[in-house]
Amino acid sequence: MSSEALKHLYPISVSDWFSRTVSSQLNFQAVRSIIDAHPASTGGLKVLDWGCGNLMWSLGLFPGGAITGVEISEDNLRYARLNSNFNNPNQNFVDILYRKDIKIPEKSFDYSLCFGLIELIDDHDFHVIFTAIYNSLKPGGKLVVTCHNWRQLSAVYLPWIFRGGYAGYAKRLGLNIQKKSLSKLALDFTSLGYDVIDYGGFNPYPSKVWKFIFTNKFYTTHNLKFSSWYYTQFLVLSKPVE
Repeated sequence: MSSEALKHLYPISVSDWFSRTVSSQLNFQAVRSIIDAHPASTGGLKVLDWGCGNLMWSLGLFPGGAITGVEISEDNLRYARLNSNFNNPNQNFVDILYRKDIKIPEKSFDYSLCFGLIELIDDHDFHVIFTAIYNSLKPGGKLVVTCHNWRQLSAVYLPWIFRGGYAGYAKRLGLNIQKKSLSKLALDFTSLGYDVIDYGGFNPYPSKVWKFIFTNKFYTTHNLKFSSWYYTQFLVLSKPVE
């Protein structure tokens, strides 16, 4: 959901944001475990959040980090600034950029995040954005990507069957939705020079049924075949050490 739709909540603390629902808590735990499994090996903690939205993910995952957020929505930027000022303003350096022709310094970042964007961009924008991110990473730096799984046999697609399915959602969104498999996305990233070091999915069920589920044993998977069902998919990529 867009930051604009939740504007009545801002500013909000990271802990309050990720405790709003059981699904939010589990999503954060899943991504936290992915980040912890792949710590920065470049000696610092500078973070580039591309498509930062309300900035809550990077603020929550990297509370001591120097964060640069990139966003094209002026509404999202406004709420990102509110949230960054509200959450540890003296401990974080947050530089939020808007321009489409932004110049990101090369070999500067230990981590980059790109959450919920990749399925909404075409091949041209994919090449432009992730080449820029690749150049911005230090050798050994990590890129963590998440995307909703819009394949027809997946947990994110099924709830929309009763609301017009994929076509209805795409019309409401005003955008085409890319439905590439995780293995195809991995190939696209390797063609840009990235190494794939982890992949999988989390939240295999529609969020509304979580109150009826009493275990999170299967909440996260690193199995490529099983992840084709899961609501959110992820890739962890690395820029090779020179």
